[in-house]
Amino acid sequence: MIRERAPARPAKLLNALSLLIRQNSKRMVNVRTLLLLALIGTTVPLGAQLAPDASAGIFAQMRPAMSYLGVRIVDVDAERAKRANLSEEKGVQVAAVEDDSPAAVAGIKPGDILISYNGENILGIQQFIRLVGETPQHRKVKIQVWREGKIQTVVATTGAPPARDYGFSGNRVDFPDMRALAFADVPDPVVVWHNQMLGMECEPLSAQLAQYFGVKGGVLVRSVQPGSPAESAGLRAGDVISAIAGQRLMNPQDVGSCLRSHATGDVIPLSVTRDRKTITLNVKPGAIREPSR
Repeated sequence: MIRERAPARPAKLLNALSLLIRQNSKRMVNVRTLLLLALIGTTVPLGAQLAPDASAGIFAQMRPAMSYLGVRIVDVDAERAKRANLSEEKGVQVAAVEDDSPAAVAGIKPGDILISYNGENILGIQQFIRLVGETPQHRKVKIQVWREGKIQTVVATTGAPPARDYGFSGNRVDFPDMRALAFADVPDPVVVWHNQMLGMECEPLSAQLAQYFGVKGGVLVRSVQPGSPAESAGLRAGDVISAIAGQRLMNPQDVGSCLRSHATGDVIPLSVTRDRKTITLNVKPGAIREPSR
């Protein structure tokens, strides 16, 4: 496993590059040293001179001392546990194994669920990363694996994180292989459109959601405001509106455009998909009301 480092600060990187320009003729500081200084957050005063071998000490700071197994993992949720015939949600599931990594040598395979590490039950990704990271390199560890409905035990020898080489004018900068890093789940913002004329919230329909609902396009109703025209018409959260008065909807903006093309008080038909069946609902949009102050 590899611990994620803080990104380089732009000001320090520019400072380092300025130094490169000033010292170019003297060749006292090479690109390798400058980039490493910027990455670890070291400020380089303009005009400063560093010995050519200064990067050796910087490399010692850059190289993580954490151990490495070479697996990409995901938390085991209820669906994954059910598919694996696991009685409860526990452990982490292997999504990928790096070639020639300690995990590959130990026989760990994609799809395996790792349930214990050296006798300690695995609860999730963050704990597993900590357990591996706290293990000294080149240490043998016992890992219990759930595979094909049975518990198996494998012995893996932790290793050092591999590095990649990138050329910079004859010099090299070693970067850890980020493919083996297991990232924790992060929130992903969803854009929701509120339509005041109907009193509902909707969102775009992705290709996967369209396939799930059995439609070719439209907008997904996320919520319906109580007492709104949408509720009176019978719209529900989870409905997919594919057309308004025969006009196909491509995105949430089309809802307002279609409604505004009709006169106030008109009853407008909506083509709605619910439970993979197409129904027609008639709605009478209300006037847009300003919020009370």
